[in-house]
Amino acid sequence: MRILKYIDAKTLSRINISALIITAICEVFVLYTFFTKGLSPDIEPWKYKVIIAGVVLVSLLFLMSLIFMVLFIVYRKSK
Repeated sequence: MRILKYIDAKTLSRINISALIITAICEVFVLYTFFTKGLSPDIEPWKYKVIIAGVVLVSLLFLMSLIFMVLFIVYRKSK
């Protein structure tokens, strides 16, 4: 957290927004993969489990990115 003291708020905001955009693109891709390949009737069980794990992982990363963005905005306004 010490490095955050040396970076200005504008740069941190850009980093947060770009991380949110990249994670959102990944979320769209993993959901598209789930709906096109994961729900097909002839998929092997291990592939289905891997796709579900990817959906869960990317969804958690997207949620964490949103939470950190909100925390950053709250922290910035409190200063």
